[in-house]
Amino acid sequence: MKNLNNFPNPVLINNNMDYNDSTFDVILENSSIDNDLLKLNLKYEIECSSLAEFIKEGKAKAIIKIQSVGTPYREIFEFGNKRELLISINKNNLAKKISIEGYIIASDNIKNFHPAELNELFFKSQIFNIRKGDILALHPGYSLPLDSSELEGPVASIFQIIKNEELKESVDVILDTDTEKINIHLNKRAYESYIKIRSQKVLDKYLAAAIVLPALTEALFYIASDEQNSDKPSVYGDKRWYRQIKRKIEEKKLSFEDKSITSVASSLLGEIVSTALTDFEETLDSLLDGSNEIGSVD
Repeated sequence: MKNLNNFPNPVLINNNMDYNDSTFDVILENSSIDNDLLKLNLKYEIECSSLAEFIKEGKAKAIIKIQSVGTPYREIFEFGNKRELLISINKNNLAKKISIEGYIIASDNIKNFHPAELNELFFKSQIFNIRKGDILALHPGYSLPLDSSELEGPVASIFQIIKNEELKESVDVILDTDTEKINIHLNKRAYESYIKIRSQKVLDKYLAAAIVLPALTEALFYIASDEQNSDKPSVYGDKRWYRQIKRKIEEKKLSFEDKSITSVASSLLGEIVSTALTDFEETLDSLLDGSNEIGSVD
């Protein structure tokens, strides 16, 4: 967390004491994934007549800074004359999570800066000379987790994990591909373990690698067989899971001629094997560093 008090001039930050009866808020209205685009709908609200007037006069502007943890991605977006902003970002430029911060910055030099809303207890008659680019208001914003493995995208939506109490302990999983979704049946013991691990969000990709990847690999075997025997009718061609996997293969321009079936499956899940191992390693490192709860890993 940055030091929110390390500024040479008064800065409007909610719950600090530079301004009286004033607020600056950035609101994430909604976020969604559309193909390879992350779409964000943001707006800002300001309760400070002086700063609002500076924005109206063009002496200041409201902006959003977005950066992706673990990648070079960092970009500034301006609200302009509106209070609402629609942003689209290529998801391939992002990883794990993004931070969204809001600012009001000076777009020109401002002399004799002393808004009426300043806390006179601290600033009295003190006058400031603001330079272009100085921060006038700040909202720490949000940390938005992302699932770059596509597990919440079209591929994952075709799988359903079900507890099957009729399965013996010697049979931990069976696959049902005769339905619109691929049903992954786990025996009681395996399903209870799955539920416990699923509650630790940092292990989501590990679960996908352990359960979803083998199921997807089997489904791809049927698709690859159909491609090799195109003169014969497909057994599963009318199923939703079949159509969605085929579409995703085409979108990613994957081919069974260039990759093995297992490699294609991993690619469809965002290189899930290496991603799951990396996340698992980071979780273990965190535990070795002294964290007592897996779920506390950031």
